[in-house]
Amino acid sequence: MQLEDALPITGGRLARSGTFASLGTLRGSTPDMLSFAEDEKYVPEVLRNEYLSCLVCSEAVFARLEGESRGKGLGVIVSPEPRWAFFRLHNWLVRNTEFYRPRRANRIDPSARIHPTAVVADHNVEIGPHVQIGAHVVVHPNTILDERVVIRANVTLGGSGFEFKRVGGGILSIEHGGGVHLHREVEVLANSHIARGLFGGDTEVGEQTKIDALVNISHNVRIGRRCLIAANTAISGSTEVGDDVWIGTGATLADGLEIGSGSTISLGAVVVTNVAAGSRVTGNFAIPHDRFLLNHWHAQRGR
Repeated sequence: MQLEDALPITGGRLARSGTFASLGTLRGSTPDMLSFAEDEKYVPEVLRNEYLSCLVCSEAVFARLEGESRGKGLGVIVSPEPRWAFFRLHNWLVRNTEFYRPRRANRIDPSARIHPTAVVADHNVEIGPHVQIGAHVVVHPNTILDERVVIRANVTLGGSGFEFKRVGGGILSIEHGGGVHLHREVEVLANSHIARGLFGGDTEVGEQTKIDALVNISHNVRIGRRCLIAANTAISGSTEVGDDVWIGTGATLADGLEIGSGSTISLGAVVVTNVAAGSRVTGNFAIPHDRFLLNHWHAQRGR
């Protein structure tokens, strides 16, 4: 898309022309990406991100970029409110275009068993062989269910995630342009929700992973193979979970984390830092399990 074509939506002024094929934050890694920067402190991130082709930014940021050779290669819209302009464009693209996903007819294997009360979107849904979909399930567009996926009652797949931005004196609701992909033999128990990706990518669950009831998986989360995720767990956006991970009942995982393969997160843990492969963490905030037990022992002795 030509940056000039975005101006009627973003407002501002075109400082330098360019083209883009995706949108994302400054941490994004999709080719030919448009992002935004409100403050000069983000200039180093702009210069480091080799995927950026265009930027919506403030006058101060643009002035800094003019002094950098990398910055001079970017298409730029200058706006007094870069965040508002960027997300206004994103919302418009989701609602009015096929920028993120072309519209396609559903592909549903005849062997799939779909309960008559389930609601399946009329486009961009792929349901593979021997999939089972229970009562009152809602399947939104851009959802892929591979072979032998099982979805129990009242699950929502591909709903919007929790993404709102404070802009001016109000709050802007952000549309979601991505999808959900559940790989072979994933099972999701009753009343869980898996949000679709934000900027066109998928929220993804690896083969044979099992998800208990009342689990919330936010946008852009990636979960590996053979994981077991117990009830009432909440996994925040863009967190990546490796293979063979156990997550106990009622655990809460912050956004953007890396949870190593073979690790264990104890029930009720509140995880705010990365978890190393093969380790076990416990508590609020979660720390290595052995250290948690030692702290508890010292606390008991000190009574």
